[in-house]
Amino acid sequence: MNTTSDIPRCKGRVVIVEVTPEGDGGRFPIKRAVGDRVRVEATVVADGHDVLRCWLLVRPEGASHAVEIPMRAEPNDRWTADFSVQGLGRCSYTV
Repeated sequence: MNTTSDIPRCKGRVVIVEVTPEGDGGRFPIKRAVGDRVRVEATVVADGHDVLRCWLLVRPEGASHAVEIPMRAEPNDRWTADFSVQGLGRCSYTV
């Protein structure tokens, strides 16, 4: 359970924490096989009562731009989206 002391303080209005999957805080890549689906989850909170929208940005190694995938709101400030591994090599993702 998160408390307000668990949420990092920042100058912006939106805080994104607990992004999964991740390897040791992002130090190591996760591993998947071609054709696997990767389900990405994150806790996203903001001050105020604005309606939030989140996107998952996926960029395969060597691609000139990222693909934007809308994330779905789940209970307790969690957001989810998934993508399919299209080929060998590294692929980065960002919420």
